[in-house]
Amino acid sequence: MESDADPVAPGGVSECMLRTVLDEHTDYICLVSGDGRIRWANAALTRLFGWPIDEIVGGDAFALIHPDDLERLRNAYAASLAHPGQRYAVEFRLRCKDSSWRMVESAGTNLLGDPSIGAIIVSTRDITDRKHAEAALAAQRDDLDRQLRYAQSLRRMSDAIASLEEPRAVLDMLVREMGETLRLDRCLLFDVDRERDLAAGVSQWLNQANPEAFSIISDYPLEVFRESWKHLWNTRTPIVSHADAMSEPLVKEGSAPYCHGELKIRSLLWHPFCFRVDGFFMIALNQVSSRRHWRPDEVVFVEAASTQVNLALQKRRIVAERTLVEEQLRQSQKMEAIGRLAGGIAHDFNNLLTAIIGYADLMKDKLPPDHPLHRHVDGILQVANRASATTHQLLSFSRQQVLKPKSIGLNGLVSKLESLLRRLIGENIELVVRLGHDVGRVRMDPGQLELALVNLAVNARDAMIAGGTLTMTTSVCAVDADGAARLRLAVGTYACIVVSDTGVGMDPETLRHLFEPFFTTKELGKGTGLGLSSVYGIVHAAGGGIHVESRLGKGSTFSVYLPLDLAGESTPSGGVQLIPARGGAETILMVEDDDTLRELLGEALIGRGYRVLAAHDGAQALRMASTSGHIDLVLSDVVMPQMNGPTLARELMRIHPGVRLLFMSGYTADAFVGDADLVNVPVITKPFSIDDLARTVREVIDGRARTAR
Repeated sequence: MESDADPVAPGGVSECMLRTVLDEHTDYICLVSGDGRIRWANAALTRLFGWPIDEIVGGDAFALIHPDDLERLRNAYAASLAHPGQRYAVEFRLRCKDSSWRMVESAGTNLLGDPSIGAIIVSTRDITDRKHAEAALAAQRDDLDRQLRYAQSLRRMSDAIASLEEPRAVLDMLVREMGETLRLDRCLLFDVDRERDLAAGVSQWLNQANPEAFSIISDYPLEVFRESWKHLWNTRTPIVSHADAMSEPLVKEGSAPYCHGELKIRSLLWHPFCFRVDGFFMIALNQVSSRRHWRPDEVVFVEAASTQVNLALQKRRIVAERTLVEEQLRQSQKMEAIGRLAGGIAHDFNNLLTAIIGYADLMKDKLPPDHPLHRHVDGILQVANRASATTHQLLSFSRQQVLKPKSIGLNGLVSKLESLLRRLIGENIELVVRLGHDVGRVRMDPGQLELALVNLAVNARDAMIAGGTLTMTTSVCAVDADGAARLRLAVGTYACIVVSDTGVGMDPETLRHLFEPFFTTKELGKGTGLGLSSVYGIVHAAGGGIHVESRLGKGSTFSVYLPLDLAGESTPSGGVQLIPARGGAETILMVEDDDTLRELLGEALIGRGYRVLAAHDGAQALRMASTSGHIDLVLSDVVMPQMNGPTLARELMRIHPGVRLLFMSGYTADAFVGDADLVNVPVITKPFSIDDLARTVREVIDGRARTAR
């Protein structure tokens, strides 16, 4: 080929013509000798790769090959030398004159044995653009495949969320779907609790095909990852870290060697979601088998999946809260209705008890001291007093009892009650009383507080059939925002009485109904179901709150919180001197709608020398007051049809200015609320004895009565 002559090739084609055809060919064609040197090359070498022919011809045929492809090409060349006449093809990168690399496809045939050629003919085609197009199509296919997997995963999650009941199951599903869809080595979920200063492991998914993906689920103190948690909380953005490119928060807090070294995580991504006041959830993606570049679409998928779960959890929480509020409203309405019913029953029952006690008193007064019927009368009075205790419980529950609040030293009241409680609970139960230092005073009816504590002690006794320990402690407690929300109190400091037992405890279902009236777990005939409901009414009527903790087999603890009476004064330690129940000759206008009670009280007062004008309602009382001259005392029931006692009292004070008033009632039903003229009117509480009535009437007429509310 190097001769200046232009011989004619077979078929009439000249060598010059062949050179021209080869130089114009789109592929780079060359002849390679048996020792691997280039003997000849066409002009496409320059057009395609920029190399002048004279710089290449005579040189090493492997000089322009990429180092990473060199071994593969030498193997193909060796195979060609070993098999004359056999064609081979190989792809590799070839260096251009400008030092760039082009992807080429090279095909060669060993014609070293042909005397007319004696070389390996190599044809090389530039396939860089084709490879780029193929790579772009492959990337597009991969992208579409990922998007399809993401969409299918999100749809599966949506279907699963609709069928899963528990939030934990939803979170487990999120971890599993994320691990499988992203083809991770490990996926974990943590609950980052800033108040507990802890990242609690909630769920974990492991790729079973990778033995390197061992379990690392655990609870981690926030102190270990302080900067990381701070970054996630403040920025709401993920943390990405690799063993060869560690993130700044991990490096700053010193956890990077632990994560990438001890735990052998090559690449990690921590994504925060479901933020709340006290913390958030964090999904942790781990790759341990290889370094992983977290693609933007993968991060978007993680965000979409966690957002879907977050919305589902929030919706469930809102629905649960709404259901709870609706249940509380229904419960409140039920309690209010039962409270009104209880108040009405107690009112009528107190009238009956007052009559029973009154007639028994009259009978006892008329019997000689040694008469055998005395013990029967005493039995009637005892039964009536027991029935009276039941009405007190009903009224405590309904919060309609006539209360006599005063400033009480809490420790003193508990100490005074201790001996009674020891007799009440029995010898097989140990009573431990611990009085706190400087507990202070509360303002409420002492009888009501004693009743509440006795009911709690009885409840504890009944829970310790085989014996145990009843502990009662007093202290001063600070109620924070969470406690105030739970107890429905204002934030502040309260006197606290804690009554705990070592009894059988209660299950959650029992706890939900604990303070409902007439709810009891005792067998028929063993309890009224009013004890704890009356405790609830007493405590809340005093402006306090009560919290119960209990587990089956672990006993129960009742914590009663009462407002401190900071302005309270000590009450005299001596007993109250009772004034003898003497009578008088004054005129009393008595108003009572119950016929039996009106007749009884009239007879009792007349028997003590008083002049009694008896009216069955307010209208009749007003007519009597207008025509009867001077009236020394108006004795009126509080709750009456058409015109109640307070309304009547205001009319009578207009007719007879300065007239003395005495109300009698088993409950007030808010009759005095907001009435400055009647707030100091004394009240005698039904049921009462004839002596109590006579004594109170005398005190009011003489101006010595104190407000009894």
